[in-house]
Amino acid sequence: MSITITAERRATLWADVVADLAAIDSVYRAIQAGEWAQARTLRCRYEQDMRLLDDIGWAEHQPGERFDLTIPPDELRATLQRLHDHANRHAHELLSDTQAALARIDTYAALLGQIRAVEGGPGPIRT
Repeated sequence: MSITITAERRATLWADVVADLAAIDSVYRAIQAGEWAQARTLRCRYEQDMRLLDDIGWAEHQPGERFDLTIPPDELRATLQRLHDHANRHAHELLSDTQAALARIDTYAALLGQIRAVEGGPGPIRT
């Protein structure tokens, strides 16, 4: 069973992944500071982001109604959980655009629920 997302969820996911990649220079800064473990952790994080873009498309607007995520669920979970946690932490900053904040949180909760279903675990998380 694969995980498929709608164009609307893809737009949310794309925006958050691209925003996360804005800090990719943190890998360089960690290397310059001699923080090798941190540099490797960040490299893995941004690699996961880019693999997700490979699935959903690198352009902001991508033709299509549905998008298949080919990343194995156990690997996808880490990225989605990180983005979900970030959306929850920063939801207060988005109060002026409550719909966008709720859409982000709902997107990640639904996708994490799909991963649980693929793996035979409990259903979607509720936030």
